[in-house]
Amino acid sequence: GRVTTIAIDPRNPEIVYAGARGSGLWRTLGIRMIWLPMTDSLPSQLIEAVALDPNNPDHVVIATGAGVFESVNDGSVWTLLDSEDLQAIGSDGGKLLIALGPNPAMFVTTKSGVRVSTDGGHTWPSVLSNNGIQASSIQFSSTDPTQLFATLGTTSGPGPQPGVYEASNGGTKAASWHQLQGCPSAPLPPMPLSSNVWVAESHGNMWVSFRTGAADNNQVGW
Repeated sequence: GRVTTIAIDPRNPEIVYAGARGSGLWRTLGIRMIWLPMTDSLPSQLIEAVALDPNNPDHVVIATGAGVFESVNDGSVWTLLDSEDLQAIGSDGGKLLIALGPNPAMFVTTKSGVRVSTDGGHTWPSVLSNNGIQASSIQFSSTDPTQLFATLGTTSGPGPQPGVYEASNGGTKAASWHQLQGCPSAPLPPMPLSSNVWVAESHGNMWVSFRTGAADNNQVGW
């Protein structure tokens, strides 16, 4: 299956985890780039999202069609955290984030918005949604680990207004999130209702792109 999600060990860029839609999670073995299957024993080989814990990169978390699993030893042994399929799909694969610090929150983009876990991955309430449209991107601020950016939108047809969102105070509560409009000198571009949206941020600079569906002639913008 095609690769849908990827994570790189911050201690060694030659250690890469790649999740595929149908053939499971794979891990490189050093500079020779030998790929080893890591999830053949799990009930689902549909890997929707993967993340390495920045507090301990040996701790790996994956969202699959059979639920959320974690490994504390580089993917050798897996433990089921939650049996729900979170549908961490986004535009294809989802994005899974783990915060810095003790008892870190986890965030995942899903088909119905952003969901968060504050209990180690056992429950995943919704924290950012707009009538069920999907979340396609999410990231921590590059300068403030308690600030996050995310996007909502879809190309499957006209729906609720897509947008770019910002959260403060760790982003674990719905009240922490608000929609961004840009500023008077640089407003966000108008995005048709069928737009899927992505955001990236680096040291105060932000980039936003969108792609519409067939209902809006498959436009692209940034």
